[in-house]
Amino acid sequence: MQWWFAVYLRAARLLGYRIVWTAHDIVPHSRVFYDDERALEILLNHVDVVIALSAATAARLAELGAKDVRIIPFGPFVAPSAARPERDAARQLLGIATNTFLVVSTGKVEPYKGVEELLHAAARLPEGSPVKVLVAGACANDSYRELVVRAGRDAAERAIIRLEWVPDDELTTILYAADFAAVAFVEVMNSSSVLTSLAFGVPVIVPDLANLSDVPERCVLRYAPEEDGLLEALERAAKLSPEQRSVMAEAAFAHANAADWSAVARATRGVYAELLARA
Repeated sequence: MQWWFAVYLRAARLLGYRIVWTAHDIVPHSRVFYDDERALEILLNHVDVVIALSAATAARLAELGAKDVRIIPFGPFVAPSAARPERDAARQLLGIATNTFLVVSTGKVEPYKGVEELLHAAARLPEGSPVKVLVAGACANDSYRELVVRAGRDAAERAIIRLEWVPDDELTTILYAADFAAVAFVEVMNSSSVLTSLAFGVPVIVPDLANLSDVPERCVLRYAPEEDGLLEALERAAKLSPEQRSVMAEAAFAHANAADWSAVARATRGVYAELLARA
């Protein structure tokens, strides 16, 4: 398949096609070809333009030899609803107490997101902590699913685990009920789950990784990816005053909703139109 991938790209160029690659991940999280790094080289040798979703991704692509990189940030996976339920009403639907500090992790549950690390941190919270972690998302990796379930058992009453596909309306309820979202990324280039959380006015807790530097400081708590970093970040978030959380929530909403999908579409169409004009 890697050989056919190269033939396909080469044939397209010979036939006069222009090739645009929108780079969500530079290399797949799970292996696709015989040699994914080599497949990336082949791709970069044949594309006319690469669309990067963040400045950090664009910088990495330039290091790898991409010649024409455009930055077009993408929009949230689920848009906030006009009929927004109040936080307490959303919590009532989920059976979450109003005095609980709810930290959520949504989207596909995959190893690179470090969900088990988030649950391990929750299990080590001191007695009396108001923090509870809710994990909601499908997990297709059976061995990783078992790992997450075991970590959830260790966290006991500190965790709610729902390893299944969550419909959009239920996902919105979860996000409206949340105080913070957290993703203990092992590695990542871009994250739709982080952006979606921000779009609902939910500040995020993430490791201090260069590829997440585009998330503004006013709506994120970063932690050093070391043994106690995530645990300390959870405790720090829970100690924020309601006023501080409100400021972070407003900043999160403003950042994520600054560019909607219509703006993304117009910018992407502009790149395609420019390439066709060259032809």
